Amino acid sequence: MLAEPGIGRAYADKSPKTNCGKGSRSDKDAQREGRRCTQKQKILKVIKAAPDGITLAKAGKKVVIEWRKLVRPAKELLEEGMITKKETQCFPS
Repeated sequence: MLAEPGIGRAYADKSPKTNCGKGSRSDKDAQREGRRCTQKQKILKVIKAAPDGITLAKAGKKVVIEWRKLVRPAKELLEEGMITKKETQCFPS
């Protein structure tokens, strides 16, 4: 028994879209990297202002950025030795 024409093949014949959205992939990566640098600066400032430590959730509220978006910049700061972390608390180095 043959399948009806077109069923299951609707998307197979179409080539994948490339370069969707505005700008090239490298432009988007550069923008993302620029935001991350800005986020790193903001979070570092907040962490330095809290010598007793601060969680990413509280730091995020202070800089009006969802804490989940601060995980990677905080990890980079930790790797660079700019901050230290004990459990959920971030401390200035």
